[in-house]
Amino acid sequence: MLDGVAVPGPGATQPWNGVVWPPADSNWALDGGMTAARLKAIPAIGRGLSLIGGMAMQMPMDAMRGDVKLPQPRLLAQPDLDADRAWFVGQQVEDYLVHGNAVHLVTARDATGWPAAVKHLPCALVDLLVASDGTRTYSYRGVELPQGQVVHVRRGADPLVPERGMGILEQYSRSLARIDKQGQYEESVLDGAAIPSAVVTVVGKPSQAEMDDASERWMERFAGPQRRPVFLPSGTEVKPLSWSPSDSQLVEARQLSLVDAANVMNLDSFWVGGSISSGLTYRSPGPMWLNLLRQTLAPILEQLELTWSLGWLPHGQRVRFARDVVLAEDKATATSWIGHAIDKGLISQSEGRVALGYSAELPAELKPKPVPPQLAATVEPEPDPATDPIIDQNEGTE
Repeated sequence: MLDGVAVPGPGATQPWNGVVWPPADSNWALDGGMTAARLKAIPAIGRGLSLIGGMAMQMPMDAMRGDVKLPQPRLLAQPDLDADRAWFVGQQVEDYLVHGNAVHLVTARDATGWPAAVKHLPCALVDLLVASDGTRTYSYRGVELPQGQVVHVRRGADPLVPERGMGILEQYSRSLARIDKQGQYEESVLDGAAIPSAVVTVVGKPSQAEMDDASERWMERFAGPQRRPVFLPSGTEVKPLSWSPSDSQLVEARQLSLVDAANVMNLDSFWVGGSISSGLTYRSPGPMWLNLLRQTLAPILEQLELTWSLGWLPHGQRVRFARDVVLAEDKATATSWIGHAIDKGLISQSEGRVALGYSAELPAELKPKPVPPQLAATVEPEPDPATDPIIDQNEGTE
């Protein structure tokens, strides 16, 4: 019922009395000319968004009461009935980062009144009107949404309108626009600042027509992948040309832009192709993923979990992303520490098998084999010190 309605144009409401999220199209550029579409087109930003969203998409969501995992409700397995869980989580995380606001609508409730299904709403198409008494009114494509049915996760708070968050598009618009302009300058250099491969200095004073004719005949003879010999008059000098010093610095500027892009998303530059620290060269994946989770993803997940818990589950329960999924080591390392935990009695064998991705039930071929009756009759039972008077319980000897 929300489709087919014209989207209100920019400026319909103003930040001081209502909020219009930065839209995804290029009709309303923020300060510096940056838009969401151009933001995602920057390779380093696109990779960072895919990395962060991809990690969140891999984590199943559990209902927790304290440290006890409850049976997973259908809502956590597939929140949006029109899409899979991974897509829903990925879109919410992307809107949270880019626009600073992740919004979805409760579309169905169960018999107890708690949500049974929700629908992702693209943040760029959602408006928020804040009344003088603090009442919030949400609309999607110009259609007002029912009160109490909108779940809104904010990234920080706009100083002027704290009811909404601020994304990297708005917070770092000038820096992002500079990165984009660097790419445009590189294109102009490649397209319009062509540099000849060599300069040929000839003897005498030939006319311009003669030099142009010599250049054409040179290209006819040597154009393409050829290694033919050439004979030139005495005194002729050929000097190959390269990029100018200023244009050669484009490579260094690109590296610095990768660092800026990583800082914008709270990432180490390693993850977006920036300079690699010597300390990361021989590190195993586990510690690196753990650092990425704690530094970048955990604050995002914490906000989503807390807000969704308030809107989705009864008091005392909490939504929890299964972070262990993205922290899995290789099989050899995982088997080593899981086996050690089983020996120490920290986890059971069934829990260890589940942690390795296997069924909790032990296969028949791995279960202890029963002792045949004939063999069992020949084995004398061990004496029990508590009941056998022959054994001195204090000394442990006969």
